[in-house]
Amino acid sequence: AIESFEVRVQCNAEEDRGLTKVTHELLLDADARSSCFCGFQPGSGPHYVKVRARNKAQLWSAGSELQVFTAYLAPEKPTEVSARLLPGWARRLSTLSFGSETGDTDVVKLQFKSPSTGGHPIESYIIHAEEEISEASMEGDKPGPKMRVLEVPASSLATEEGRPGDVLCSCHVSVEPNRSYIFTIQASNGRCGPSSLPSGVVFAPARVPVAPAAPQVVATQGMVAELRWSCFSTAGGLPLE
Repeated sequence: AIESFEVRVQCNAEEDRGLTKVTHELLLDADARSSCFCGFQPGSGPHYVKVRARNKAQLWSAGSELQVFTAYLAPEKPTEVSARLLPGWARRLSTLSFGSETGDTDVVKLQFKSPSTGGHPIESYIIHAEEEISEASMEGDKPGPKMRVLEVPASSLATEEGRPGDVLCSCHVSVEPNRSYIFTIQASNGRCGPSSLPSGVVFAPARVPVAPAAPQVVATQGMVAELRWSCFSTAGGLPLE
């Protein structure tokens, strides 16, 4: 008759992407038909589960072996999200863009700490910008708040090396002037991912219009002169009046 079962669970550290080696070993009575183990990292494996039986003569059977992997989890939320408007010189920087309806842009710098990965490397960050058009630019039935969305590779945002959950990430985002923005950032490991807490409100104010270009006199008739010049149809986030 069967007297007991031995259950062994072992994780091979070399095959397991550098995770800590974990070994469990239990001796169960003859009536046992299952056992639970905890302490494994999400998305880890292979783990080798081996079960063998012992009879009353203290003889062991050959082991039955199974190879298993643990499931991936969603990464945690990005933390310490901050956003600030940069001076005018930043418009010369390479930026991520939500697109511009007017051609006028300002630049916001976003920073945050990367979250833990959930067992699988973070592949991308999804940047949400809730955009509020200011009262000064509202005319008639223009739409109210908009939600702008960008997805960018995680590798392009890391500014330093470090363990997941403690890597500072940043990027420059082009936004339209004369609007307020609230940013949230979502981490995705290709499976699923939660959003960060929102940043503080960033307001990109309207700017002084660009000076008209290339003024010239094209014709004169007596006391009357015709002047022509080039200009932008919009300026600094507001229509020209």
